[in-house]
Amino acid sequence: MARKRKPTAPSASARPRSDSDEEQQVAGELEDQDSYETQTITAEQAKYRLKDFRSMERFRSADFKKGDDVLVRPEGVQSASDEHRLWKARIDEVRKSRGQVHVAVRWYYSIADLRMMNVPPGCRFQPRDSMGSFEVIYSTHYDVISSGAIVNKAEIARLGDAPDQVPISPDTWYTRATYDLSKQRFTVSPSACAVCREFYNPDLEDDMQSYCPQCRCWYHQRCLDVLDRQSLKSHALEAALEANVPDSGRNPKSKKRKVDSRTNGSPNGKRKAAEMKLLTTLHRIAGSQIVRGGQEGVAGDVKAICTARKILQDLEDRVRKWDEVALDQELGSDVIEASDGWPTDLASCFSCPQCSSAI
Repeated sequence: MARKRKPTAPSASARPRSDSDEEQQVAGELEDQDSYETQTITAEQAKYRLKDFRSMERFRSADFKKGDDVLVRPEGVQSASDEHRLWKARIDEVRKSRGQVHVAVRWYYSIADLRMMNVPPGCRFQPRDSMGSFEVIYSTHYDVISSGAIVNKAEIARLGDAPDQVPISPDTWYTRATYDLSKQRFTVSPSACAVCREFYNPDLEDDMQSYCPQCRCWYHQRCLDVLDRQSLKSHALEAALEANVPDSGRNPKSKKRKVDSRTNGSPNGKRKAAEMKLLTTLHRIAGSQIVRGGQEGVAGDVKAICTARKILQDLEDRVRKWDEVALDQELGSDVIEASDGWPTDLASCFSCPQCSSAI
């Protein structure tokens, strides 16, 4: 079992001692401890433990390695079935001494660990207001624990702003921020909404966001103007969404869809039934809004939709030929199957406040 140790400051009245005297006393205080996971320690003890850890031989474990995220059993927790009660950490280094394996980690903080963060009141990112129930924050809190405290590897997804963001399944741990304890500062990705400057809370139904691939920005839907069919030509809403492609260099508002995109690469301009079915699926995915939050999930389907839009653009511009197998692999069979239930014939979408594209 383990205990997150936030080292206490040394006493101001402590008598100065030589390094050797101090190390001997600290070593004596730690001598009775069987491992590195059960005691709250002072700054002097933390310093000694780190020095002791560095003196151990490097060890290559068959179970975990540097960079792995792991679940750690806290002191006093007997069952490992409830992951909410287990701590999360990222392995920094593994060493071994006298038959015992010790692991240097950096802790993830959950919302229950806010008291450990000492978040300044003026900090823009306030975890209490923005963190979801499955969210953890990576920290610079360095610690050494016994390998016996590690329960298993952990799946911790990364949440960001990029168009290649993969979906995050329900009940999956995720992180988007790093907290520097010494500077008491957060580094957050994704960034705050460019309109209201508030951060996204995935657990709040009224905090849903829409994405503009051109600007690579997420916006709270409550901050956006509605764009309906009357604002565009009849039945052009899906086409306007399809034209909003990351890094395309196009003007999404003025680019018209080429009719031959539906026949590009096929003999005699005709497609087989299977090809037409896949093409219809492409248009259905590409013509969808990119949304996250609520029923759309923590990260939404941004990657699938942006991929479908890019494929259609490449077909239109004749920079790729029709290849049903390659398209199926690129989109993923699970996305293609799931898209059968996606809504069609949208009544409205939103307008990007920066580039005015349909989003």
